[in-house]
Formats: sequence, structure tokens, C-alpha cells
Amino acid sequence: MAAARHDLAKALLDARPTDGFAFGAALELLEHAVGSSARRRFPRRWAISASLLASSLRRVAMEEIDATRAALTFDRAEGLFLEAIKAAEDVAAMLDLAGYWLNLGNLRLHRDDEAAALAAFERGYAYAQPLSTVLAASGAPTFERLAAALGRLLLKRRRAGDLDRGRALLRLVAKSPGREGALAKLDLVRWYSEAAKPTKARGLMVAVSFHDLPWDALGVAVASCEELGLIDHMVDELKGLIDHYFRLRIAAVADLEADRVAEALQKVAAVLARCYLRSGRDLDAFLVRENVAGLRFNEATAANLASHAEPLTRALQAQFDRAGTTAGLLADCIDRLSVAPPETWRATLEATAAGHERTDPAVAPWAPAVAAAMRRALACEPLTLAAIDATLASTTRRAAIARARLDERAGEDARRINEDVSRDELRRILREAPDTVLVQVTVAGKALTAIAVRLDDGELATRHLSIALPARLFAALRELEHKPSSASVAHELTELLEAIDLSPVLGERHYSLAVVLPSATMARLPLTAIGPRGRRLLDRCDTVIWLPNLFALRTRQAARRPRAGHLVVMPGLHGNTAWHSIALAEPAADEERLAGRAATREAVLRAAARVDTVAFYGHGSHVDGERAWREGEESESSIRLADDRLSSFDLDERWRSMERVELWGCQTGVHTSIDPMTAPIDEAFGFDYDFVRLGVRSAIGSLYKVPEILTAFLVADYRRRLREGASAPRALADAQRAWVDVRLPQLIADFREEPATALTRLAARHGISLDPRSQTNVDVAYYQAVWSCPLFWASFRFIGVAERRPIERWDAAGDRPLTAAEQAQLDAWFADENGSPVG
Repeated sequence: MAAARHDLAKALLDARPTDGFAFGAALELLEHAVGSSARRRFPRRWAISASLLASSLRRVAMEEIDATRAALTFDRAEGLFLEAIKAAEDVAAMLDLAGYWLNLGNLRLHRDDEAAALAAFERGYAYAQPLSTVLAASGAPTFERLAAALGRLLLKRRRAGDLDRGRALLRLVAKSPGREGALAKLDLVRWYSEAAKPTKARGLMVAVSFHDLPWDALGVAVASCEELGLIDHMVDELKGLIDHYFRLRIAAVADLEADRVAEALQKVAAVLARCYLRSGRDLDAFLVRENVAGLRFNEATAANLASHAEPLTRALQAQFDRAGTTAGLLADCIDRLSVAPPETWRATLEATAAGHERTDPAVAPWAPAVAAAMRRALACEPLTLAAIDATLASTTRRAAIARARLDERAGEDARRINEDVSRDELRRILREAPDTVLVQVTVAGKALTAIAVRLDDGELATRHLSIALPARLFAALRELEHKPSSASVAHELTELLEAIDLSPVLGERHYSLAVVLPSATMARLPLTAIGPRGRRLLDRCDTVIWLPNLFALRTRQAARRPRAGHLVVMPGLHGNTAWHSIALAEPAADEERLAGRAATREAVLRAAARVDTVAFYGHGSHVDGERAWREGEESESSIRLADDRLSSFDLDERWRSMERVELWGCQTGVHTSIDPMTAPIDEAFGFDYDFVRLGVRSAIGSLYKVPEILTAFLVADYRRRLREGASAPRALADAQRAWVDVRLPQLIADFREEPATALTRLAARHGISLDPRSQTNVDVAYYQAVWSCPLFWASFRFIGVAERRPIERWDAAGDRPLTAAEQAQLDAWFADENGSPVG
């Protein structure tokens, strides 16, 4: 078992080096392997496990915030390395010893003990040098890494003979292809620059391929290029990397693989954007990040652009959706099984097959194909991943055929998914919405960067700022997630958020609309309400909407069957809400309600196919994948109904082409994936975005847990503004401003007047009967702190573009089955050269 645990841990670390979920599982497996008495009977094998665990603990220590815990973890890692070295020396495992000394030297470098690190590298080099030919033949870069590490420290120490030996070692490694050679060249570039030999430095720098550099060296290469005046070379190299990752992402089938590539792609784009900003090219910086953000969102929403009025196109889209989803699920299955113990494969495949067999094919048309693929694999003896791989290949080919045929029939909007946003298109977008500002908000390290783009006299104009984020900001956010009712944390966050002033990018103008384009990290903040009062986006702009990128403003959905009516879902006491009568006191025209016991999941799904808007008033929840794995819960985002919960798993064709979904519940817009394997990329995450990806044009959801009284008054003012004719995003912005300017002062003044009966009197005014246990003396300071915190009153965000309806009209004549000739054409497209169906 110890050997199996070690092998699985190594597979997890090799396959998902940046995945925190996989890393935690690998660490646990390695602890078991190293603690195994059976593995200790084989010193070399035990040493390999101990060294891998020590390397993993080094990573834990490097990420640890608490200095004492970090030091203890470093101590344990160093002890494990020394034990591994002793065990390897006992069995004369020379090749292993070189690697262990290398890893120990790196650990000591991280502890800022350069003398001890140098000694470790010298010991490792002594083992590696005689075996350099053997190491090279094995493909292991141990010798090159030891020689380079030793060379760097010798150049830094500068004792007699150190400079000559250090340069000689780095020149030797610089002749190597790939990563190690590129890093050695970069080290020499830096040394020549410091030695005032710019010609030699430039000559070496242009020979450095950015493609060969690890992520942490990319910034050094950029800084060297800027210092040496090699700006064009730097830009070309970074653009080449972006193109490389784009090609990899296009080839990816599984979402997990595509997201890992997108993570690398977005990191490189961020580096290039910062380079552009430093050279005054704000617009180029905006565009390079815009064109790599929200790629999965674009792919999902592109399905809403194809016209379904023509039967053959509708059939092709159904084939693509079914085959594409099946291929993605199969690829993800292979991806996960490839790092799981083979003895668990059958149970996993059986559970997957059974789950899809229970799924209604009318709701998930890909389910039968996925279940069949699992069953075919289970029938194979021995069971190998090749059984699923064969189905994946044919299904992927079917999806590719459907995509190609759809592209041939696509309109201009659908083709935009393959086109970068240009300056001309930015002008067009801003001309269509006069008095609009686009605000891209990203973060690098501890600094926030904002770029604003607007039209001045018909021409694109930009501003940008970069400001340090408050040091306590994200720690305080984590505390609030664990203690959402803490007045002290709320008060601290109010002050921290007021210190983040974005207003300089807006200039002196007041705008009708701000389109906020946040990175994944920045999307955790209530961006409409950060900064000092009077200078926030809500103060400077009438309306604010959130988007992952500009795709929704570049395109327009194709016509679908018309919808009509507005649905309000309010389980009320059956959903355990108390203040719903404040929020929903006055019905709107054409509004129907599912109230109390009638607010069931089945009733909601029936109505979703015909109404134009749905508003949910109930308790929401978000359980991310990592927490679910840790606490044994199911990962999902959902909102409570009278009999069940409505979650992301309930979203299907019934919701497509709806105008708006309002999720007036806690955590319905939490900007993280529910899948723990998803990379932290700039994407559209959240329950609210799940609706928009599927084809709902806009949605409202909340970033955090919001007190219900606050939600009730926000909803009441929002609905009042809608009745008065305001657009939905303007109504939300007005309601949030009204809370701060009117509602909050009134409530606090009322509470101060008679704290003992404040809640009772408030409830009575709205016909609400409170639980006697809640009728206690009101802590006015608590409510003042919590209700005035932007994390609560500005937690609700408006995503998507309101009323951006299709231009063409729905043609009911096209709503018919395929003719015999059309069916024959469809079959021919999906047949191989022998006439057999593909996929």
C-alpha cells in the first residue's frame, strides 16, 4: 500500500502542480508512505518518498503566513532531506544523492542561508559531475540544475576564483537546450548587465526563448529586456507565448485541461499588459487582457447566437451540444482517473454510469452516451483508460464536424468568438452606448490596476492607475466568510474598502453606465462601492454592470420562441424567510407568484420555459468543491424553495433566452467555481453566471451572505424603481444608493429612539409577526457597523446586458421537424468514408 500511495501522490503532483486540492491529497498520501514501517525496510524507496514529502513541505512552508509555523515546517523538511541522504548513502544510491543535495540546497536558499545552500550544492555537484553523462541520458536535469545553482551563488559570493568558476559553470549549462539553458543564459545576462557589458548582455538576451522559461523567471526576463532596450524582442516573445497557449487551449477537450492552459495564457497576458502600461500603452494593455478573459464563458454563450428558426441549424446545434458535452465529460473522467488508484476505477465508472442512467435524457441529452461509454469500459478485461479514450476520439470528431458545419452557417456575431477585440470594435461598442466607461480591474501581487476606456470626441481615451491594496484586506475577507455577523470585521472592512479609490481613472466626468470587467480575484470585492463616499462607481455612474469580458456587448442572441410574463418565487415561511412581505409587498403588472407551499422545484421548472423574468426571494448557499471535499458535503450553488433547492444542476434549455433571473439570496453570486479542480482563472463564476452562460441575458446575485432585513428593503426599492420605468441595472444601483442615503439613516435613527422595541415596531409596520425570542434590545452599534459595510449593501451585482434582445423576429414556420432530405443531409455529414456514423 505504501508504494501505491507514493505512486499516486507523485502522479497527482506531476499532473496538477498548481492544484491545491490535488496537492493536499498528495501530501496526505506521502505522510502515510513515509510513516510505513514496511517501506522503511527498503531504504532507497523510503528515501525517495521522504525526499518528495520534504519538497512538498517546503512548498507548504513557503506559503505559510505564520512565521513560527513556517520555521517548524522548514525544520521538518530539512530533517527529512538529511534522513533521505543518510538512507541513500547507506545503499550508495549516487544518482539519488545528487538530487537530494540539490533539493536541500534549494530549501536552504528559501531560508536565506546561502552559505549552507552553497555547501549542499557543492556536495550534490560532487556526486553529479562524474555521472553527468548518465544523468543526461536519463533526461534528468539534475547536473545542469546543480551546476547553475552553484554558479549563481559563486558569482554572488565573489571570493578569489569564484567569478571565473561561476561564469564557467553557467556557460556550460547555457549550452543545454530547454529550461536549464535558458535560465543559465538569463543569469549571465544579469551578470553582464551588472558588469557594464551591455553588448554581451543583449547578445545573450536575444538568444533566450521565453517559451523555455518557468513562470517565476518570466518577470526577470521582461525586466532585463526593458533595461537593455530590447522592447520589440520582449513583446514578440510574449506574443509568441500567448499564441502558443491559445493553440493548446483550442486543442483541449476537457474543461480542466482547457482551464489549466487558460491559467498560463492569462498569466503571460498579464505580464505583457504590465509591460504595455509601463511604456504608456494603456489601450494595448486593456486589449491584451480583454482578449484572454472569459474564454469558457464565450464558448458557452456562443450557442445562444445561432439561429434556431431553421430546422437543420437547430439539429446541428443539438448534435454539437450533445457530442461536445459528452466529449468534455469523458475527457474529464479520463483526466481524473489517470491520477486515481486503478483499484478505484471500477467503482468510479459504475457510479458515473448509474448517475447518468438516472438522468432524464430530455434534460441532459448527452447522458445516455456518457453512460454507454462507462458501461463499455466496464465490460473490458483488463480495464484500461483506452476503452474510454476510443469513445472520446469518435465523439470529439462528431463534435468537430458539427462545429464546422455550424460555423459555415453562422452569422457575423457567432464568428466573433474567434476574433480579438480591436480598436475599431471598441469604438463601435462605446458609440452604441454613449456616455459609457469600461473599467478593467485586475491585481498583481499586492497592487490593484484599473484601466478605464471611454470615448472623447469620438476617439478612444484611456486612464490607468495602480495602487497598493490594504495589507489586511484579504485576511479580513476570509474572517468575514467564517464570521459573517461580526460587527468588528464589518467595520474594519468598511475602512479597508474606503481606502481603495478607483475614481482617478474616471476623470472628472459623470457617466451613464460603467461596465466593470474584473479579474477573478477582484471579482470578490463589491467593486461598485469601494473607495471614499462620493468617489465610488455608484456615486460617479448612474448604472453599473459586471461582465467577464466584452463578448456580450459585441454580439446579440438569435431569436427564440417569444416569452411573456414575470414570475416571483417566494417560499416565505416555508423557505424560512421572515421579512419577505417588505420586499414583495406590491406586485408588478403581468406578475404571477409561486408563494408558500406552491414555490416548488417542479413548479419553477415548468414556468421557466415560458416567462421572461424570474425573481427568487429565499435563502441561497454556496458550497465550493474544496469545502465539500473537506466536510463531506455536496458542492453546489443553490437557492431554497418550499420543497427542495434549485441549483446549477437544474439549468437546461428551459431557461435559454429569458431576459433576467433575480437571485435575492445569500451567496448566489460567489465568484468561485464549485469544482475544486478548476484553476483560479479569469472566468465567469457564480450561480448567477450559470444562468447567463446558458442564455439568460442578465442576472442579479450576491457575493456574500447578506442580512435579510437589508435584502428586503433593497428588493422593495428595486421593484419600486422598476415600476417607475427604470432599467433593471439602474433600479439596482438606485436601490443601493437609497439604502445608504435614506433607508439606513432612517432605520438607525428609529432603532436609537427605542432600542428595546425597534424590531417589533418595524415588523408590525409591515404586518410581520416576529418570533418572541427575536424581540430583544437592539444593539444599534452592531446594526450600524454591519448595515453600512459595502460587503453587505453592495453585495448584489448586476451581470449581463439588460434588454439586449434579438433584432430579428422569431419565425414560427421554422419550428418543424427535419424533412427526409434534411435528415439525409445530416446523416451524410456525420458519416465516415464507408457510410458508417461517426461517434
